[in-house]
Amino acid sequence: MFNSEEEILANIDATLDQLIENSLVLNPEESSLMDYEIEALQKTQESLLAHVVHMQKHLHEPRKISQKREMIQSRIGKKISEFGRLNQRLVKQVSKNFAKTNRKKKNLV
Repeated sequence: MFNSEEEILANIDATLDQLIENSLVLNPEESSLMDYEIEALQKTQESLLAHVVHMQKHLHEPRKISQKREMIQSRIGKKISEFGRLNQRLVKQVSKNFAKTNRKKKNLV
């Protein structure tokens, strides 16, 4: 499957890029996606996140950490933070929209 830790880190890095890209598309303030498209993207996000966790399990702790590995790990850390920030923003917006919908339904009853 993967021959080196560098390949695993590159795979994690690319997967995080996809997670971030999808999070930007899922932004409810800027998105014109249909509900079924949003659900599909959310399922994709879950799968990508599971893949990242799975790939992390394949990493071995080397005795000597290369400069390249440190650089890649730093970049991955920044991407994880960015994804977390975007995901948090999405959850807040969805929660706000859900509350608005519930208020509207209560007013109609």
